[in-house]
Amino acid sequence: MTDIRSEINRLAAEIGGCVSVAVRDIENAFDYSYNDTERVWSASVIKVPVLVEAVKRLAEGSASLDTKFVLQNEDRAPGSGVLRYMHGGAELTYEDLMLLMIVTSDNHATNMLIDYLTPEAITNTMRGFGYTETEVQRKIYDYEGMRKGLYNWIAAGEIADLCKKIYCRQVTGTDFDELALDIMSRQISKAHLNLLLPEDVCVASKPGGIEGILHDSGILWTDDFSYSICITTSGWQSRSDAFMAVAKISKLIYDEVVCGCG
Repeated sequence: MTDIRSEINRLAAEIGGCVSVAVRDIENAFDYSYNDTERVWSASVIKVPVLVEAVKRLAEGSASLDTKFVLQNEDRAPGSGVLRYMHGGAELTYEDLMLLMIVTSDNHATNMLIDYLTPEAITNTMRGFGYTETEVQRKIYDYEGMRKGLYNWIAAGEIADLCKKIYCRQVTGTDFDELALDIMSRQISKAHLNLLLPEDVCVASKPGGIEGILHDSGILWTDDFSYSICITTSGWQSRSDAFMAVAKISKLIYDEVVCGCG
């Protein structure tokens, strides 16, 4: 068996930054933790807790997939996504916003959902799951919030556990958990976790990155095994090196799971 910790130590030293890794066994895999309680800036991985709160509201009946939102011209969030380019007055549904937030990592769609759901409610749901580090304090690119020292936080272990809950239908215990998994499966930026993996591995994921930070999280499965994973990196000098470190760690975990299944 590969010395996983030594390999991750080596990769962390190569990129010159901090690395956290969490793996949660779902079927025929294993649990693994490496600095996975460390609280880090979330980048777009915070969109997974937002998605979870969104499906929770659906299950409770306080929101519906057809709930309507109107795109305003002001306060368009910069960065990833397409809504910032669209004309004001466009009508979007709750389901549209969920899809855009995850599939294209649309920051403005995320902010519209955070406005609707509220940061406090999202964080309270995380606390209800026992997560002490994951927290939504502000919207994406909320510069006023940043000036006040507000940030969005995750810990790799909590996000890996949350992804496992999505896959195992333990978020709401309804078909809306399946909806969350389906939306994450449509993610268009899957190159981090599965870059070095065989094409037959199914991936439902949500990566995130800003200057000096690159993370990925999700669920990987085949007919033989399934597991959730979250890898966070920060403080590195080269984004491409961090990108490859995430891919190599993912491959390292995958190889150990396959070895255990053999």
